[in-house]
Amino acid sequence: MDEDYEKFKGIISEEEFENLIKEKIKNVGGLLTREGAVAIIAAEHGIDLGIKEKKERIKIKELQEGMNNISIIGRVKKIYPIKEFENGRVGNIILDDETGEIRVALWNDRTKILEKLKVGTIVEIKHGYIKKGFRDALDLNVGNRGVVEISNISMDLPEIEEKMMKIGDINEELRDISVAGRVKAIFDVREFEKIDGGTGKVGSIILKDDTGEIRVSFWNEKTDILDRIKKNDILLLENVYTREGFNGYEIQVGWQTNVRTNPEDIDLPEIKEEFVKIAYLKEGTVNVRGAVKEVLGVKTFEKIDGGTGKVGSIILADETGEIRAVIWNEKADILENISSGVKIKIENARVKEGMEGLEIHVNRSTELSVDISYEKKIKNLEKGKVEIMGRISKIEDKGF
Repeated sequence: MDEDYEKFKGIISEEEFENLIKEKIKNVGGLLTREGAVAIIAAEHGIDLGIKEKKERIKIKELQEGMNNISIIGRVKKIYPIKEFENGRVGNIILDDETGEIRVALWNDRTKILEKLKVGTIVEIKHGYIKKGFRDALDLNVGNRGVVEISNISMDLPEIEEKMMKIGDINEELRDISVAGRVKAIFDVREFEKIDGGTGKVGSIILKDDTGEIRVSFWNEKTDILDRIKKNDILLLENVYTREGFNGYEIQVGWQTNVRTNPEDIDLPEIKEEFVKIAYLKEGTVNVRGAVKEVLGVKTFEKIDGGTGKVGSIILADETGEIRAVIWNEKADILENISSGVKIKIENARVKEGMEGLEIHVNRSTELSVDISYEKKIKNLEKGKVEIMGRISKIEDKGF
């Protein structure tokens, strides 16, 4: 007879007992151990498993596997995103006191408090139980019987400040930091083949604060967030890491990152679209608008990895001058629908020195669109057939 079943003998059959264990584990997407499932079934049937109980409030260093009905107070050190599965949800925080730290798993309805928590918040947990979790580390679990509350009892807990970074200070590879900023641009999600042959997804945004701006990449299931945000939204990204990309350091949003949209406790000035006149362009990232003076066509080329790339170019003009714009890969497809005289705006483009002076470079991080609001006089458009938009100011009847 299974040792786990001994205390259930005469109450439920062994077959029913095993089926209940499988059901409990399945209901939480496999995130529950057999031991945890047995404890839940015992509680449902009023069976005392003889697990050690600690009803008094204790310190984190005193926690041991198998403890039940425990109470503890600590400060929130980290907050992780909620995971959804077929029949429930779980959210995790790292709780810290003066003796150590522990991961706390909040199950189902207990995850609601995560919306109110931030790093440094003091919480009190009651009726929790301890079991081994990720990598055999001890986890404090808060289930249906558990209570988690924001507390004002400090108990000389060490202060914890969120590692908030200003974008302008990101100049190295960092881990477990938090960054807040406004969304300046949102780019399309693309799929790629993983090393294991599966399919991954990545999408990106440009995030801006009062010190600078940075590219943020969202990986796999985190790309769903891009469908729920818009330009000028404030994002607080918790538990992100940085790494060097093609144009400097970038922020990476993975499965451990908690993303808060428009949090009430963060205020940043709204982003106003600023466009630079062509004559005043300098190397760097800019927004520019003007009219297409000439379309120079698209060429294909072989990439270093053996794939095929595309590059096209146009001459862009405004009332101060003109410049060559080089348009790369999938962005070059827009040239099929653009002709001389069409007004466009290019946002988040790179300006750099080319063979014949400064050039605008349009890549996958750049937004290029037809600009129906631009009505400035364009300098030096060549004679000939052009398409141009404007307002009729006067009609004279000269006769025919």
